[in-house]
This record gives sequence, C-alpha cells and structure tokens, in this order.
Amino acid sequence: MLMRQSNIAIRVSTLAALTAVSLGATAQISHASEASEALKAENTAMTLQTATAVEAIEAPEIVEEGLDERVAALPANRSLEEVVGAFYPGDEEAQKIVLSKLNSDDGIQSRGFWSKTWKYTKCAAYVASAFIPGRVGYKAIKELGGVKKTAKLLVGAGNEKDFLKIAGGVGAEIVGINGIKGNCF
Repeated sequence: MLMRQSNIAIRVSTLAALTAVSLGATAQISHASEASEALKAENTAMTLQTATAVEAIEAPEIVEEGLDERVAALPANRSLEEVVGAFYPGDEEAQKIVLSKLNSDDGIQSRGFWSKTWKYTKCAAYVASAFIPGRVGYKAIKELGGVKKTAKLLVGAGNEKDFLKIAGGVGAEIVGINGIKGNCF
C-alpha cells in the first residue's frame, strides 16, 4: 500500500510538473501545492473505490438443507467458528470470508458497507447461537421455522416493533436473545 501511494505520488508530482511547465508556471511552491492537492484527490478516489469493492462482496449463501440439525448439534458453549461451520459445511473459503467479516474490528457496519445479505448472515449467527435444544430460544426459533427463517423475519421486519407484530408471542423471547437487537435490526 505504501509503495502504491509512493508510485501515485511520483506520478502526480510528474503530472503536476509537466502541467506547470506547459502552462509556463515555474514557482516551486505552486508545484508542491498542486501535487499535494492532486495526491489528496487520488487518495480520496482510491478510498471510495475500496469502499465500493467492500460493499460489493456478497455473503455466501447459507446451506439451508439440514441447517437446524447442524446448529442444534453444536455444543451449548458454541463458538462463532462452530456456528459459521454449521452454516457452510465443508466450504472453508466461505467460512473464512464470513468469519473475517463477522470478526472485523474496522467498523465496516458503522460505515454502511453491510449489504442486506451480510446483515442477514450476521443476524443468523446470533440466532444460531441461541438455537440450543432445551432452552427457551430454541423453541421460539423452531416455532418461527428455524434459524434461517427467523433471521430473515428479523432483518425483514427492520425493527423490534414490527418483528413483534409478525412473530406474535414468541417474538419477545427472540428479541430478548443477547445480540439480536443490535445485529438484526
């Protein structure tokens, strides 16, 4: 990245110098100022391109067939890695991509780069973390059609009030699950 910025700076400086010479400008301060402004503009453009590329990455499709059984079979103290493994059995690349996004500390969500698909994937991870046989959340999630359907309902509702209208009595149990409010609405 540093080498790329250095190459960009050299190109921008060269372009600024050639432009200045062709326009008859010879002041050194003018060259430095123009080069600095051009470099700032180039960096801003690169940042916007990177943001667009991050936004364009779609979450891999969760393998729905057998999902509830795979998640229910996980230990009660399941890790995020185990949950993601249950979402994408045998697909290490998909697991790596999703874990990278879910474990990200760079504030991607706060910058608005989480597409609806990524939001759904993140929500599904929280729903799956509560899908433990014998616990209250398990029964409520089962009643709504399982992990995938519950996550889709949560994200589709967009807020707690609308979800509670859709889900009825079991909705309160699901909204009370740790992490649901902050990651599904």
